[in-house]
Amino acid sequence: MVYGIEPRKYVVAEALQQLHNARNIRPMLGQAHHIPLPEDTVDFLVFKGILHEVSDVPKVLLEAKRVCKSDGTVFILDFASFPLNWLRSSNLKARLKNPAKIFSPSLDKHPGFSKADLADYFARTGFSLEKYENLELEGGFAGKRIPMFLAEGRKLVRVPRGISDMRGLRPFRSESGSAD
Repeated sequence: MVYGIEPRKYVVAEALQQLHNARNIRPMLGQAHHIPLPEDTVDFLVFKGILHEVSDVPKVLLEAKRVCKSDGTVFILDFASFPLNWLRSSNLKARLKNPAKIFSPSLDKHPGFSKADLADYFARTGFSLEKYENLELEGGFAGKRIPMFLAEGRKLVRVPRGISDMRGLRPFRSESGSAD
């Protein structure tokens, strides 16, 4: 079974209409930090282009660990670096499309993730970083190349001491020194 977790009701409704004959795909309303599935049920979990919008990355990865089976794998496709001028432009475009949200908080929380950043997040939440591949994709911002990455993390069967839950996780400090 393939589950698609989406926070917006109208997107889930559209997906349900388009997939009404599909027996093995189930769109569901949910959040990355609260996946509406039981513990230890998922073989593979994919986060596509959302991690940079998450304010509490360890919380999301702990939720991924909760739903992944003991040999579960997490795949992440996101920005390796997201220059601040792109970040500002992206947030401005989103706000202009919906003027009612002009003063709402920024969607983008992180200007990308290095291999070291992601390895640290994984280690602190019970995953091992198996792969981190830099990619450059065309489009999006005036046809410029967008530096992205594809990462694979494997759930650790034996979790390092002190990582049994979110207590004890301090805000991660990126190489620039800012806290998430």
